[in-house]
Amino acid sequence: MKLLKGRKYLIQSVLIVVIIILIVFVIIQQITFRVPVFAFHGIIDREEPKKWPSRANYLDYTIQDLEILLDQLIQDNYWFLSSQELYDYFIIKSQPIPSDKQNSKPILLTFDDGYKSLNVYLIPLLKKLEKKYNIPLKVVLFINPKFMEESESRGKVKYLNCDDLREGINQGFYDIQSHGLTHQTLKGLEKKVLTTELIESQKILKTCTADLLQNDTIAIHFAYPYNQLDQQVETETAKYYLSGYGYNSRLRNFLFMPNKMRIPRIGVSHNDSPETLFKLAKIVN
Repeated sequence: MKLLKGRKYLIQSVLIVVIIILIVFVIIQQITFRVPVFAFHGIIDREEPKKWPSRANYLDYTIQDLEILLDQLIQDNYWFLSSQELYDYFIIKSQPIPSDKQNSKPILLTFDDGYKSLNVYLIPLLKKLEKKYNIPLKVVLFINPKFMEESESRGKVKYLNCDDLREGINQGFYDIQSHGLTHQTLKGLEKKVLTTELIESQKILKTCTADLLQNDTIAIHFAYPYNQLDQQVETETAKYYLSGYGYNSRLRNFLFMPNKMRIPRIGVSHNDSPETLFKLAKIVN
């Protein structure tokens, strides 16, 4: 009799533990951000690494490795989101995921600073893969309009200008968002200067694309330069933008998203292999 009671007690205990684990798992699924967001910067050709330099070559990613990564993602049925799709479907969840995307894995690829190398290397690659697999491909560019206006006068480092952005938008590849007017650290700025960084960036980007159908989704999301922000930066940014992106998150299991103004991104460096990035994408979703 005592043996039967002991077994009954053990079974009940195991069931309770299983139920608790399931509840915890469901809660974690609800409070974690299940979409991998990668943050790239400049793109280079491994054969000519100095041809299109950026400000920080340790962040430059080779077009050869990027092609391997994108090819793997496409074959594994990843869905390349725009920033607004991420916002609508996965952040505020204001719209249901389209039926044809129910079995796809969402991912967001972002490129900071707006280097000219994107038009030189990235667009041809996206065209190639889009033709090969017959699927639409989209990437998000976080742009500093001050650099854009000075695209031909900053020495060796070249930046995309307005015509370059329009070319990428018209071809369906670019989703243009804001990275601040001048790429300066926003944390600690006087409120007036901070507001100028936020508003003027948005204004210039929208003016550049004013006649395009996509204009309503231009410069409504923001990436914080250098990942530097405080409560004032977050509060002011939320007045003009729907969401804000951080940087350099390398969490291997779950990416926690406390609010829509602090969306985590996985920072990509020159030494990250396509296999490493693919594994990170798989871990997140």
